[in-house]
Amino acid sequence: MGACQQMGQTTGSFLRTFTEKESFRDEYYAVMTLLSQNVLMALYRQAMEGSVSAQTNWLKAMPPPGWDGVPAIEHVPLFSFDETLDDLSDDELLNLARAMEIEVPTAIEKNGS
Repeated sequence: MGACQQMGQTTGSFLRTFTEKESFRDEYYAVMTLLSQNVLMALYRQAMEGSVSAQTNWLKAMPPPGWDGVPAIEHVPLFSFDETLDDLSDDELLNLARAMEIEVPTAIEKNGS
């Protein structure tokens, strides 16, 4: 590992830290994800500039929904609106209603604030 040598560390030291420290592993994976995204964007740029090999590689890596047996993406909300509202306090609901300019009956206004 050239990076280890540049930092004056051994490969064994890297592997030991990687194995023992979850936070180090998380940082490592975050960096690797960023680097992969950079390469993917370079591939995309080349594909958009007309490189057939880049277009082929892009479609293999990122096939569009419905392409070659890839299932269409179904949008599934993480939370329903009702579930979200159930988690709000009375004051939060009242503030939300005010922010949305919903007319709130006076009796509720008095109890809520």
